[in-house]
Parts: sequence; structure tokens; C-alpha cells
Amino acid sequence: MMTTLPTRLKKASRWLPLALLPFGVQAQDLNYSFSNAVNTTGTYADLGAAGRLIDTANKDDANSAAQDIGFTFNYNGTAFTQFILNTNGLIKLGSTPPPTAALYYENFEGGDGVDPLASSAASTANLVMPFNIDLEQGTAAAEYRVETSGTAPNRICTIQWKNVSDKSEPGDGAKSQFANFSFQAKLYENGNIEFVYGAATASANVTDTHFPSVGLKGSTPATNRVLLALKYLSEAAWSTTFFTGRNYATYTHNQSRTGLPDPGRTYRFVPGPPTIPALAYAALPYAEDFEGPWVNALDNRDAPTVNWRNTPAFGDNSWRREDDGFITSSWRFFADEFITPDNPVPPYSIRSSTGAHSARFHSYGSAAGQQGALDLYLNMTGAVNSTLSFDYINPSGTDKLDIFVSIDGGTTFGVTPLLTATTNTTFTTKTVAINSSSPTTVIRFRATSDFGNDDMGIDNLRLRVPTATRNDALAAAVGLYPNPASGRFTLSIPAGRLHAASATLLNALGQAVQQRQLNLPAAGGNVDFNTSSLAPGVYSLQLKTSTDLVVKQVVVQ
Repeated sequence: MMTTLPTRLKKASRWLPLALLPFGVQAQDLNYSFSNAVNTTGTYADLGAAGRLIDTANKDDANSAAQDIGFTFNYNGTAFTQFILNTNGLIKLGSTPPPTAALYYENFEGGDGVDPLASSAASTANLVMPFNIDLEQGTAAAEYRVETSGTAPNRICTIQWKNVSDKSEPGDGAKSQFANFSFQAKLYENGNIEFVYGAATASANVTDTHFPSVGLKGSTPATNRVLLALKYLSEAAWSTTFFTGRNYATYTHNQSRTGLPDPGRTYRFVPGPPTIPALAYAALPYAEDFEGPWVNALDNRDAPTVNWRNTPAFGDNSWRREDDGFITSSWRFFADEFITPDNPVPPYSIRSSTGAHSARFHSYGSAAGQQGALDLYLNMTGAVNSTLSFDYINPSGTDKLDIFVSIDGGTTFGVTPLLTATTNTTFTTKTVAINSSSPTTVIRFRATSDFGNDDMGIDNLRLRVPTATRNDALAAAVGLYPNPASGRFTLSIPAGRLHAASATLLNALGQAVQQRQLNLPAAGGNVDFNTSSLAPGVYSLQLKTSTDLVVKQVVVQ
């Protein structure tokens, strides 16, 4: 079953602003990134009698004495040689114990648990959490053990929790889901960290969801100071776990008796800066159906390809592939994705216009007025006048989609959108002219939320190169006077195929300021253009037919 943790958000903020950091603590980003984390298969090797036992006062809510790692382990900008084991599935690096032995998220009111991911205190910093939840002894005798193996500079410190069980919550709370479970945290001398999980035995209790914290914490739980494992379906295989540099919100490493780890499942964390693909400007013609899988640009699977960027990259008002935002961006209201007696129409009932997927903006979960921009980067050198088409859906409400263009790599955008799309109950094709020949063109799809009853989406995007070719000889036969123009100018069209051309007047940014269709006789004629409302400057007038493109320059004063 899938369960969220709404009470978690009510009890403690998982997003702590910098102002709440303890005075005198210099916070820094954790030296591990979600983009360098790996979820893989492996082998679980029980330590047996190797190494040494770690004594604790009991098997429920206890901290050990300081234990030697066996080498210097660099973490979060500090060199550590010792750690404290907590029976609740974590270690604290260093020789100072955490402020409590009941260090875990408490899923009910009135309990003793202190959530380490809701605290910015120095006493809860530098945590390694292979499976942090309220744990007790399992069906066999619980044991904690550490072994340092290998030779410098390739030594490994293995810390093991053996025969433990998640504790049942009181009253109507979730009951224990594991009867017995063993797992390890491995600290490598080169800085790598691994969590390796052994076989688990399901309890006999009814299936429910517990919310363990799995991952790394640096100085605080702020963004990029944690690296956490997310598994938002409690019954899902552990192979579906992915990683984030943000604190938990609606989901954690959700766990139930029906989603046991496969023996040897390994989560590996490699130190170093995030691996982010370089932004690339796509060539024309361009097509995108959003089938994915999307790539990591600034966050988890937040961009269709390296030609896109998403702002913000995380949260309800970020764009995602239509099926992925609840997982990678913690979109709210996942339960409403399904048809129930109380919810006959999900907020995104039509999933795509082509293929199986689309790009989706979660206005159903975003506060009214919140915006999210999905930007496409294009090299439009020589394009002059192209046509953008895409399929759009937004069944109801006052939310909208605006299209803007930048010719300077996204530094500035036009003030007036080239297109505004509002309500379309099914996927409907929208078309807009993109008048840019810049090698650093950016097309922005900016969504504005109404916090309504459904989401909006785009699909089947195409940017086509015009078939017309520039005809300078024909341009010489076209008259334009006076030039410079003051308030107006006249275009003189010769006999021939330009009599029915489309005319577009572009400013220096490549933005269309006037557009019209010429409807002259075949013998040609004159057309007047009013420039009284235009700012002084150099403009380009483009005349386009199916075969010809004529460009005339005009100065407005």
C-alpha cells in the first residue's frame, strides 16, 4: 500500500532556513551529491565473529561509546577517526554522542523520538543513516559489530546491525513490518560510503507503512547538506530507490512488509561535486515528445534532455514528465491520481497526445499565482522565421501557459508573450511563429497556477525550419520609403508572387511587433505601415511565401 506522512509536515518543518542555523556554526554543502549516488546489486556478507562487538546499554534506544574507524575518514569537511553507533540504524561521526538515544522520526504524537532531519543542532550533525527508524531486537538476539579490513590506503570499516526489527507504534499506529533484519554501513578510506542490506523477514502484522530515514546528513538538513534515499511506494522493490539532495517532504524511504530488500541491495555514495550534463543548444529542425527518461540537470530527472532547463527544478511548481513529479519532485496529492468514489476525475486524466508521456505542470498542487518555466535552448542560426507547434491541455480554471523568446541565452525575454494558452479540455495543437536567427535562442514555456482541479501539459513539440529561401534579387525590386521612417512607411510590391506574402516587422531582439497578410492583386501595389507606436531603432521587415523570403531593413526615428 502507498502511504504518505502528512503528520510529519505538521509536526516539524523539513525545510530549515539558513537563519535557523545555530549561531557560530559555519554550514557548508555536503561533499556527496545525489547525481553521484548509485543503487545497485551486491552481496551481503555477515561479519560473523570478525571484528569486535559494539556494546550498548540495551537493544532499544541506546548509543555506544566512541568506536575507532581504523583510519581517517573525511566527511563534510572534517577528518574523523571515531563514530558513535545508535541502535536505531545510524552512526554519528566523531566522539561526541547525539543528544538522545531515541534518535528517529516519531510518526505519532507524544513519543520520545527526535527526528535527526528536523534539527540543525551541531549535536545531530554528521550522520550516516543506513536505516534510521525506531528499532528493537528482532526474532533473534540483536548484535552490533564493527570490523576494519584491508590495507592502507584501501581500508574498509564495516558497521553492522544484526537481527533488528522496526518497532510497532502504539494504539492505531503502524505495526512492525520486519520480524528480523540485518544491514551494514561501510566506510571506505577513499571516502566512499555503502549501505548493504541483508535478507529481511516480514512480520505477521497487517501491511502498513513506516517512514525510515536513509542517507547522509552533513551540518544541517538544508538542501545540498543531506543526501537521502527516496522510495515513495512502500511496497516497491528496493531497486526503484533514487536519491535527492533535499530533505524529505511527503515521502521518505517508505517501507512495508510487502516491499522487503533483495539480499545484497547496495546504495553507494561517492564523494565529489554533482555530475551535471552541460547545457546544449539544439539544432533545427527540432522535435520532442517528452518520452524520457528525463535527465538530471539541476535536480532529479528535471529536464527532458540536455537542451532544457526547469525553473524551479524542484517542488509542486516544477515541470516533470507526467508520471514522475510525485517521485522526483515531491508533488502533493498523489492519492488523487486514482479514480475513487470521492475522486471521479484525476487531475491529469489524459496522459499524452502522442506516445505514452508528456511534460506536466502541477497546478493542482501549486499555490495560486505560482509559476514554473520550462526553457528550450536552440541554435537558430540562419533560421530567420520558424514555426513552433505543440499539443496543449488544460481542462479548466484560470491557469495559463505563456510562450516567451530570448535571443541572448535567457538573459532577457520579451515582455509580451508570443502566445497565451488558457483552457483546452483535450490536447489541442498550438502554433506560433518564432522569429529568431540567434545561436542562443531560448523558448520559455511559463505556466501560472490557479491551484485548481487539474494540471496542464504539453506534448508533441515541433520546431520546423521554413521552406522558403532568402531571395535578395527579389528584395531589390521591393520598394520601402521613406527610410528612415517617421510615423509610417510604405512598402511597394512588384508584380509576382509576393502579392500574397506574409509580412512581419521584427525589432532588434527578433520579436515580432507587427504582422499581417498581404492581399494585393497579382500586379502588385502599395501597403502602408504605421510605426508611430514603435520605439526608435533598426527593424527588419520579412516578406515570406512558400518559396521566397525577402528581408528589408527599415530605420524608425
